[in-house]
Amino acid sequence: LGSLTLNVSDAKETRKVTIPVKRVPDPIATVNGSAGGNSMSANVFRVQRGIAVDLKDFVFEGVKFSVTSYGIIFTGKGFEEAEFEPVNGNSFSIAKVQEKMKRCVAGTVVTIGEINVSEPGGGTRKINQNMTFILE
Repeated sequence: LGSLTLNVSDAKETRKVTIPVKRVPDPIATVNGSAGGNSMSANVFRVQRGIAVDLKDFVFEGVKFSVTSYGIIFTGKGFEEAEFEPVNGNSFSIAKVQEKMKRCVAGTVVTIGEINVSEPGGGTRKINQNMTFILE
């Protein structure tokens, strides 16, 4: 993003130090610790509470993101046609999502995308990630 210039003093002299400043990278979204692309037991998926986001291998502690919205699509076994639900927040607890989760069985495919997160310093961003789970 640019740089930051600080005046640093050691009681004898003052120096200007320029530090590069970068944007905090996008967090990784997960369900039950998985970022998708693999199979998950239908029984395990049905009891999940929502989406978590975390900065993997980020050097600074205390930088937190939270999911503000996402979209979830159910297809495959248990769903004659694809069924989509937009959701505010990170939870799977809204009634329309819970009703669909109860119908998930082996052969159901769940895709989560359009994930928006709140940034630590304010503002929001959409993360470039889709998660797909093939339930078994």
